[in-house]
This record gives sequence, C-alpha cells and structure tokens, in this order.
Amino acid sequence: MQYTQPLSERTLECLSILKSPTTKEIRKQRKEDFIGPVGTYFGEIQSSIGISIHVLRKLLQNELYGVVGVFFNTLDVSHSVSRVPGNWNDDSILQEIYDRGYEPRFAADGRVFQAKTKRKHPRQKGLYIPETILEDYESSID
Repeated sequence: MQYTQPLSERTLECLSILKSPTTKEIRKQRKEDFIGPVGTYFGEIQSSIGISIHVLRKLLQNELYGVVGVFFNTLDVSHSVSRVPGNWNDDSILQEIYDRGYEPRFAADGRVFQAKTKRKHPRQKGLYIPETILEDYESSID
C-alpha cells in the first residue's frame, strides 16, 4: 500500500534536521526521561527553522502525522501545592510530607513544597524519523 503526502517547504526543512535512531535506541529512550542523542527536541527544531511551537504542532498534525515518530514524557499535573518550612536535606521533613499523603517538590533555591499529583499528562517533547521509513524518505527527497 502506498499513499501520497504533500509536504510544504517548511516541513521539508523540519524533516532535514531530524535524527533517525535505530529501533533499539528508540526502545531504550522510551524507558528513560530524556531524548539525548536519539531524537530532536522541539526547541532545537524551532530555533533551527525559526518557527513557534504552535506552528510546529500544526505541521505535526497536518503534514507529519504518520511520517515521523514522537517522543513523549509525562508531566505531573499537581494541585494543593504549598511550601513546607525547613530544609530539604532534613529527612524527617521529607518523611512528614509522605506521611501526609503528599509528594515533595523542590525549587532551585532549595525550598521544599508538598503537592498532590492530580494526574499524569503525556507531553510531546521531540521528533525522529523511524528507521522503517528512512529509506523511502531519503529516496523521496532525491
């Protein structure tokens, strides 16, 4: 089966900078929380071709759907967040937070907060060209 997908110049620019990892690298990355050298982050794509995240998402939805692979991470949506007095180095404070049914969250300056996770929300974070379509992709560009 074959299908035709018209691609704009902007989409071709996007495709030209995407990495093409092996299936083994993709499986390994899905177990971890970062793309590393395996995929191309949205921020890298945006700065390379000069587009906003909204335009990139439209390209993904309208032209790249089924052509590229998408890496996700899980964003914890929290509620009931409140600051806890004390230092996060103190294990008793962390244990207190867990005992109350909350999870600790840490600010960059060392402040500790307690929060309840409302739900886990998947968030797109990068793209890649699947190994299975790489040969067809390269021949279509030529």
